Amino acid sequence: MNASLFAQEMKAQDSTGLEQFDVNDIHGQLFISRRFNIIRYLDRFDYLRTNEKINFWERLKFIPIHKKTNTYLSIGGDVRTRFDYFKTDNFDALPTPTEEYRYDQRLMLHVAIRHKYFGVFSQVLTAWRAGNDLPDSPVDADDLALHQLFFILKYPHESTGKQSYLRIGRQEAFIGSGRLFAIREDPNVRRSYDGARSNIFINRFKADLFYFREVPIEPNALDNDWLSDRELFGIYTTTPLHNQENRLNLELYHAGINHWENFNQDVIDEDERQTVGARLVHRHNHDRGFDFDLEANYQFGSAGGIDINAYSVSTDIEYFWNINQKEHRLGLEANIFSGDRQANDGESNTYNPLNPALGFLSRTPFFNFSNLITVNPSYRLLLPKGIAVTSETAFAWRQNTSDVIYSPPGLPYFGNTYNNENSYVGFIPSIELEWAPSAFLSFELFYSGLFKGNYFSGDSQNQHNMAFITYLRF
Repeated sequence: MNASLFAQEMKAQDSTGLEQFDVNDIHGQLFISRRFNIIRYLDRFDYLRTNEKINFWERLKFIPIHKKTNTYLSIGGDVRTRFDYFKTDNFDALPTPTEEYRYDQRLMLHVAIRHKYFGVFSQVLTAWRAGNDLPDSPVDADDLALHQLFFILKYPHESTGKQSYLRIGRQEAFIGSGRLFAIREDPNVRRSYDGARSNIFINRFKADLFYFREVPIEPNALDNDWLSDRELFGIYTTTPLHNQENRLNLELYHAGINHWENFNQDVIDEDERQTVGARLVHRHNHDRGFDFDLEANYQFGSAGGIDINAYSVSTDIEYFWNINQKEHRLGLEANIFSGDRQANDGESNTYNPLNPALGFLSRTPFFNFSNLITVNPSYRLLLPKGIAVTSETAFAWRQNTSDVIYSPPGLPYFGNTYNNENSYVGFIPSIELEWAPSAFLSFELFYSGLFKGNYFSGDSQNQHNMAFITYLRF
């Protein structure tokens, strides 16, 4: 490894207490932790204070403002270019199957002021699309957005190396596994929130408190409103149970949502929903062994005067081994997301995943995490020089035949061409190749398809997505 390029060995921490495994291990970002973080305010460049050899790029990351107080300015950016091929009937919403070639471009630039006890972070985003024949998505184009702007107060714990903080303003958030709160990396416009987040350490125990309002996406320049009607709030606690050989965390959480409009087969009305859950996550420190991620939660509340009673259970187990600088990972994931037991019965059982990272089921998110049972075998090969190959397949069934399936934004797929007596939705194969020749540049090529099951009509078309993506970071 070239020390001048990859001088940073430290890895910042967010909500999990692990070394950013969950944040950086999403699709297309496997090697980003060599130098940067996908959530850029978690970048750490204070090591440059004592580094005598600083190249041009490192000077942008560490521009001293006040040497006596170790205050410095950091400038950076992300450029993502994406070429896609789609073949779809959009779940029978289109009159004929549609083939589409399209080009997406996203540019994000940020400036940060960093100090031991405080900081300011600002980031702008612009995103556009060409060649789109399918219905426009509100999350794929924005002329110019103030994506993040927040002030942070820090309280370092010198004895443990941890840091409590209070962050106020517009910000991205990735909490826990990402099944409830994530950054929406796959579309062109990432998700951000207005609000406050406080991370408090008491010895090894950590409590993460947050109150957010999701930022709505508008297509023109600087027109995204502050403090929308969609409220999200809660607490996420992490208790380390690990020793030097194993990293094991017990995570307990409560998350609430107050959304002015919810859509499922029983409710088109305001949704006031509470989610309580637990997660047990293990990461092994040896050259071979088992990692696992177990999570379960329960939802209650009311929507349009109807009681909510929903749940989800997720298990992810991986066995890995290292041979000749090559890492192999065999994985098996299974998920249950509840569906509505009976329409118009005065109770809603459709699970609402809030704002998740949708890449858990496949590289292309064909569905939301509602009314599904899935089994996902996978294999990943990590090669030297920043190369990875991942193959996975998700087999999906409806959890309850009384409920429909749901689109990635959470809207139900209705239609006369669905067979309500059958539950098999189909299987979703994905294969992904990643290559990162340096910390600043990486490439991703993937294919993902949906081969529809007997829930769909006989003439319903299978769906295919192939994409080539380039990431440039500084």
